[in-house]
Amino acid sequence: MIAYDFDWGAVFENRDLLRSALKNTLWIAAVSMVMAMLLGMLLALLRTSRLAPLRWIATIYINVIRGVPLLVLIFYVYFGVSIWLDVQFTNFEAGVISLTVFHTAFMAEIFRAGLLAVPPGQREAALSLGMSRVRAFTSITLPQVIRVAVPAGGNDFVGMVKDTSLVGVIGIFELYRTGQKLVSDTFKPFEVWTGIAILYVGIVVLIDILVRLTERRLRPGARARGLLARRRAAAIDAIVRGVSPSAMPSRTVSTPAPPAIQTNPTTQ
Repeated sequence: MIAYDFDWGAVFENRDLLRSALKNTLWIAAVSMVMAMLLGMLLALLRTSRLAPLRWIATIYINVIRGVPLLVLIFYVYFGVSIWLDVQFTNFEAGVISLTVFHTAFMAEIFRAGLLAVPPGQREAALSLGMSRVRAFTSITLPQVIRVAVPAGGNDFVGMVKDTSLVGVIGIFELYRTGQKLVSDTFKPFEVWTGIAILYVGIVVLIDILVRLTERRLRPGARARGLLARRRAAAIDAIVRGVSPSAMPSRTVSTPAPPAIQTNPTTQ
């Protein structure tokens, strides 16, 4: 049996390089996730639209993108689209675009499930109270969609963090690409990949904590705080004042006088 001399200095001595790689991984994942959420919500609205052409466009996009491997999409964006459109993407831009395009399809399905989970009667009730369609969506439908989509969206964010390891093929020094460089420099694969794995696990645990806190805050009956809570309370108060009996025109209801009691005259 060959004794192996573990040298964790390969990790600790390169902590600045790993810190920079961790920053690149988190930055790429965060930017891509924000864009994927915005585009995914738009795509989910198209997917649930009453207009058939809009539904077809969204359905075709989702099915095509989900069928293309992410690595192929990265090469296609970095080499193919740049030539086709005569636009020179940086490796960071190509990585963000690829992750956004890929995960938009998954976020669209997550948001579509949230839209279908909201009873249509709530939207009709909001419209009957005088709300506009936009306000009914942002105040009634959207908060419930987000509450339903948070767990699955957090899971997709975890997948996106791990998918950032694929953008290293176009020269982005995120965690995986940095790990390859350190292995080739130090010849310590076990120590380096163990350190990389610990960083990935740390990111996933952090995401899980944030998702659980968000779920708890969005749970029905939970007390909200901050600016959004004050704005929500003001909006609800305005709606209540608009439909309260004190705001309605008062009507005077005349009550009939009680009948007079007639007494028979006393006969003497």
